[in-house]
Amino acid sequence: MNRNALTPGPPCAAADERAARHGHFEVPALGQRSRAEQMLAQDKERLELALDAAQLGLWEWSLRSGRLWFSEAVLRITGLTREALEADHDCWRHLVDPQDLEAIWAMDEAAREGRGFHAEYRLLRPDGGLRWVANDARCVCDAAGKPQRMVGTLADVTARKQVEEALRLAHDELEQRVQERTAALELANTQLANEVAERGATDAQIRELLDQLVNAEEDERRRLARELHDSLGQHLTALTLGLRAVLEDPALPRALRERLAQLREVTRRLDDDVDRLSYQLRPALLDDLGLNDALRELASSWAEDSGIAVDLHTRGLRGRRFDAALETTVYRVVQEALTNVRKHAQASRVGLIVELQDGELRAIVEDDGRGMAVEEELRPRAGPGRRLGMRGMAERARQAGGRLDLETEAGQGTTVYLSIPLQPEGS
Repeated sequence: MNRNALTPGPPCAAADERAARHGHFEVPALGQRSRAEQMLAQDKERLELALDAAQLGLWEWSLRSGRLWFSEAVLRITGLTREALEADHDCWRHLVDPQDLEAIWAMDEAAREGRGFHAEYRLLRPDGGLRWVANDARCVCDAAGKPQRMVGTLADVTARKQVEEALRLAHDELEQRVQERTAALELANTQLANEVAERGATDAQIRELLDQLVNAEEDERRRLARELHDSLGQHLTALTLGLRAVLEDPALPRALRERLAQLREVTRRLDDDVDRLSYQLRPALLDDLGLNDALRELASSWAEDSGIAVDLHTRGLRGRRFDAALETTVYRVVQEALTNVRKHAQASRVGLIVELQDGELRAIVEDDGRGMAVEEELRPRAGPGRRLGMRGMAERARQAGGRLDLETEAGQGTTVYLSIPLQPEGS
């Protein structure tokens, strides 16, 4: 802050006396002034109690006289003693982590320019502890717009930073595990291709091995979805409830209440994103209630996220369960088709029909978008865009004993047809 002397109280009263001497306002009578000073002292005490309850330290810096006033909470946060601060009012600056000194320079610049200030930085306390603090301040100017003093709060946000770091580490760990699992699946796929080439395996053997690969992928999706929901989701829920409990404190200052409300909203959105990612990895409805309910939930959530209306019709599916692999195939093909529509079609409407008819399970996904070139999309080579997704959909259909067809024309939309014959019971 400044480089001069410290006083145990705010400089406001001294400033009032100077203003009175220069004729800015009349000096009240002695009794009136005594009562006014008592009321000011009471208001200051209430403010300090409220800030103390909110675990906020209060400070005030006179830019004209260089005097610095601070509350007891500042001492608790920084770990300094009042004697140390009075001996060297700049000693708290020596606690700032060298990597965060730019924040302190920014505060000095804000004071000179009469601007507000906000920064979060680390303090290395005299006892060796590390604390993250949030420093908020505003500048008070005179009638001519010249900065007179800065008033601010100091909050210990170490707990929040620790939660953020834990979330980041959890995310990195999850990414690492997904990459490792993906690499393992790619290795298994390469080994499978080599084995087929070397042994000349039959179509039945290829189908069996690919089924194992698909099942392994679905098992991993199910496991990751469960861990996201049960572990990370519970931590976020606990954090949301904790923030709500703090917000219910009637003594909470308005500024802090608004900041905590914003933090709670960010946490809620993060919780929603985790739930959405968990659902995309493996919808619980597909395992618990079956294909009909899972498709309805997929269409509803996809329409809400994309802003594109979905006209869904199902026939012969309600109350009926199919083979787990068959339900997964239909769900994944429909999911990939809707993903392609959202990424590439530029459509305003999507029609989805899934029906059981003539011993076949059929799914039709139709959009009114810009269409595409079928020859390019189904050409047997890897590449970016929808091509790899269409090949994956066709491969899933073949693995289930069905087929995937495409009808499309530039500017006329696209229709995806999936048909899978049902195996006789007991086969």
